[in-house]
Amino acid sequence: MSCCPPGSLPAAPTTSTKTPTIMGGTPVFFYDNAASDVCILVVPDIYGPDSGRTKDNCAKLSATYKVALLDVVEDYFIDSDNVGEKIMGWAQARPFSAILPKIQAAVIHLQANHGVTKFAAMGYCWGSWVIGKYATDESSVLSAGVHCHPSWVLEQFFNGPGSGEKIADGLRSPVLFVAAGNDPDWVKPGGAVATTIAAKPFGARSKFVTFDKMVHGWMCRGDISIPEVAEGFRAGWDDEIVPYLHSIFQQDV
Repeated sequence: MSCCPPGSLPAAPTTSTKTPTIMGGTPVFFYDNAASDVCILVVPDIYGPDSGRTKDNCAKLSATYKVALLDVVEDYFIDSDNVGEKIMGWAQARPFSAILPKIQAAVIHLQANHGVTKFAAMGYCWGSWVIGKYATDESSVLSAGVHCHPSWVLEQFFNGPGSGEKIADGLRSPVLFVAAGNDPDWVKPGGAVATTIAAKPFGARSKFVTFDKMVHGWMCRGDISIPEVAEGFRAGWDDEIVPYLHSIFQQDV
């Protein structure tokens, strides 16, 4: 059992000279935008903050908002790891109960020191599970969550088969789900998560899209030297994520 469906993209490690800022004890790669009082909290996939275009995407997003890439666990996967063999033990050693205080500390710091008054979150794969769990907590400050190829299936390592889709029951804010073709049907339009959220007060402000030709991981790890992947990334970013966040915060004004 893995967090990623069969045929998903492999690790795409990168390097960066950007160093984290410690915010309330939490390492954060911070991309400031002095003109914005909105901050997007970003949680990476299991390969960490240097996975593929994760930091590049943060830099792009900071043209409009402040962005805080949260480094909430230690010892991410590396490209030589067998994810299927290790993922259960890795995930169970990093329960959400241990992650939540790190998110809360960063949020308090951002509010107190950077003038942030509104938040959304974006998560890739495992990071989507993290922000989904956070959005169910009574301390959540999120106006919305963006879930790129979500790996909510990880919830089964804590609460058994079928528990991933039930995260939606406790969500307190709207979502955008950007799924790949090989992601499970229950995270796609018309699936169990979408059905649950449609019945919530914020259902009309939520959206589910599937990129059938894209493979799980493409928004951060896809090879954009391949034209089809580049177009899939552009469409996910420019046609879905950016307009969705704009719609959320325009409505909040």
